[in-house]
Amino acid sequence: NRCYETRIKVVIDDKEYYMQTPVMNGKNPVKDNSMNQNRVWTSMCRAFVKCVAINTGLGFDLWLKEEDGRNLITRWLLLRKWIS
Repeated sequence: NRCYETRIKVVIDDKEYYMQTPVMNGKNPVKDNSMNQNRVWTSMCRAFVKCVAINTGLGFDLWLKEEDGRNLITRWLLLRKWIS
């Protein structure tokens, strides 16, 4: 049982950030027989968006309607502290 992952590097204002995410098929990790370039690309795009959101806060307003904004911002600040 292998779990394929993608790792990306995002450079923002001379700062480098890395994000590693699994290649998923819905909720399940992709297996050998269903691996394709589209799933790899989707994993890389999700990693990019997550990396930018975690490290800059950009894009968090997209989820404010679904969740309590204070809880989301608190989680973002705690995650930033944990990553640093």
